[in-house]
Amino acid sequence: MRAPSIHPDAVNLDYFTAYNDVSVHDLMLKDGIRTRAYLNALENSELEGKIVLDVGCGTGILSMFAARAGARKVYAVEASGFVGMTQKLIDDNNFTNKIELINQMVEEIDLPEKVDVIVSEWMGFFLLHESMLESVLNARDRWLKDDGVMLPTTAKIYSALCDMTPTLTKEYGIYQDCYGFDFTAMVPSLQATVPNPAISDVLESQLLTQAQVVKEFDMRTMTSADLESFKSSAIYVPKADGVMHGVCLWFTCDFAGPPGNEDDITVLSTAPGQTLAKSTHWKQTVVMLGGSFAVEKDDQIPVTLNLSKSKTQTRFYTITVEFGE
Repeated sequence: MRAPSIHPDAVNLDYFTAYNDVSVHDLMLKDGIRTRAYLNALENSELEGKIVLDVGCGTGILSMFAARAGARKVYAVEASGFVGMTQKLIDDNNFTNKIELINQMVEEIDLPEKVDVIVSEWMGFFLLHESMLESVLNARDRWLKDDGVMLPTTAKIYSALCDMTPTLTKEYGIYQDCYGFDFTAMVPSLQATVPNPAISDVLESQLLTQAQVVKEFDMRTMTSADLESFKSSAIYVPKADGVMHGVCLWFTCDFAGPPGNEDDITVLSTAPGQTLAKSTHWKQTVVMLGGSFAVEKDDQIPVTLNLSKSKTQTRFYTITVEFGE
């Protein structure tokens, strides 16, 4: 295992330190929708004899998928202090000779060769929280062969207006009859303490409108400049009368098939499902609007979403919602 060569700055240090926590990796491994999507994509990628770079390998599970699928060599890059456990897991599963663990930020690695495939589970809440994608693009520009494959290959952020009554009732319903008293005056103050956007499980039945595509990304061609800021304006049309509390965001990632069979796509979706059984550890991101707003079927509701990277906390985004033309 190669040792670290740099000391990350404070923002990066906080980020990587969070991944020292074994419970974070436990959560991701138990997310079957996430993990099976990567398993299917890697098994479908014709990796026999290929060289793979795994950016932010965590437990090494994706590297092991690649090695088991026939990769000749896997470079597994992980900058956090979790690498001791990662190396043990690699050794315990007899991949020591195939998987080389590198304990550095990917921006600082020096590989002896170009790679055929870059795989990474870089996605955060609403796709871009944590801003790991920039590191993946850096690796692509430096180490991917001209005909190399990016996994995932493309991604989309979606949005819809949503009714958060189930969540609000669960959290604050008690204050309507608090042991026989009306304590609803507390609710606005309590709501003000909740982070906004909120990370919450949202059911498909809570979506008031059809989904709109906020932004599309192609990992083969995009640049880091595409991540700085962007906006999406669309008309949202309620499917029925209802009550709107926020704007729900989620994402999908597509993993293209191997060269010559790119249309054989594996899809990872974090969209609201009919039941929570289809929920992922990313859940959904809801930008709460600070109140309840009645909407009517077939209303034409103009909405503009603005997403911009924070100037001070560069791994985070500011999201604003504007209504009207």
